[in-house]
Amino acid sequence: MTQQMLPDITANVTTDEALDLTRRLAATPSQCGVDDEIGVARILQETMETEGIEVELLEVSAGRPNVLARIPGRGEAPSLMLNGHMDTTPLDVSWSAAHQVHVDGDVVRGHGVRNMKGGVASIVLTLLAWQRSGVRPPGDLLFTAVMGHHQGGVGTRALMQQIEWPQHTIIPEPTDLGIRTVQTGSLTLRIRVRGRTAPVGDTALFSRYAQRADQARNPLDALDVVERALTSVPYQFVIDERVPDLPMTQVRHVRAGYGENMVPMAFAPDTMELNVGVFTTKGQRPERVRDEVTAHLRAVLAPFGFHTDIELVGSFRDFLDVPLDAPVVESLAQAHHDVVGTEATVGALLPHSYFGCDGQILAMEGLDAISYGPGSHAYRYDSRGRVEIRHVVTCARALILAPLRLAERTTV
Repeated sequence: MTQQMLPDITANVTTDEALDLTRRLAATPSQCGVDDEIGVARILQETMETEGIEVELLEVSAGRPNVLARIPGRGEAPSLMLNGHMDTTPLDVSWSAAHQVHVDGDVVRGHGVRNMKGGVASIVLTLLAWQRSGVRPPGDLLFTAVMGHHQGGVGTRALMQQIEWPQHTIIPEPTDLGIRTVQTGSLTLRIRVRGRTAPVGDTALFSRYAQRADQARNPLDALDVVERALTSVPYQFVIDERVPDLPMTQVRHVRAGYGENMVPMAFAPDTMELNVGVFTTKGQRPERVRDEVTAHLRAVLAPFGFHTDIELVGSFRDFLDVPLDAPVVESLAQAHHDVVGTEATVGALLPHSYFGCDGQILAMEGLDAISYGPGSHAYRYDSRGRVEIRHVVTCARALILAPLRLAERTTV
């Protein structure tokens, strides 16, 4: 019966519907920290409820719900979760098209279409195809669309308190349709560098009216020293050849000013604060990383008369490493082969494995969460805001078959 069902279900995914849904999602603003996700959530809700799919909006904060949808299964296999996020990164200054969407043949361009509204469209198409088939999947097929992904996975963390998350999860983050089972860990540090304020003036001015030692110790003058020091922290770790560039450090935000609250004044600033991300490899723990950065920066800055305090902020995401023989990995690899006719790339995908997703949060709870989706990596600027509809369709068709392949490898 399984082999007879496969063509009928996957045929329910059409290019025209994939294009229409992807365009609508991309045209709806949901910038993290700027827009609420409710507009995207309503599109998802209306699209699925029109077909008779059970959908819930679970509010996390005002105007910012998670979406939960379900295709009930036959109870013959474990449930499979398909998870995506509704928020996008904020518009960068070079993106002049705002939320306009452009279609050029098979290519859709629009803010957030790569990360990850094309992938979210693939999930919706998957549920629509199963619903239209009139056939129930072997186990429950669940879809969660979360808010606040780019705020440390706040939506997924909230949802885990609201539902019982199944063991097996697929997240259609952009992976060039490779199956990503390895991902960097990540943490955030708040680094404060403290100097000494003084009236504005150069060395000659201070020599004329005061002592040269009375000059400000402006922490902004140490910014270059701090940035270089962050690239040379002597972390204790074992290199993982699958992700050889880890650990990595990224300065995300810098501000400076006068006093504890860093108020802008007509004086040299005495405090500088950096928000720094550290992408960790397997075995690195947040407290140890903080202590290593603290010791290194204090040693580097002490000769310049600066002091530094460092604290962990936000939530830690541990290194993700799902075994290659995990049922969800083997099932998706077979489903991809069923659709494409070739083997999927599986494991550490470079540079995709240097990007985070909510799979890390799930893995910390002992769940198997892997990524597989349309769109490419963001190191190449042309990849941003771009997805190919044929890959959205391919992703959806593989996700349709994944529950069937999972049922062949597992029992309830």
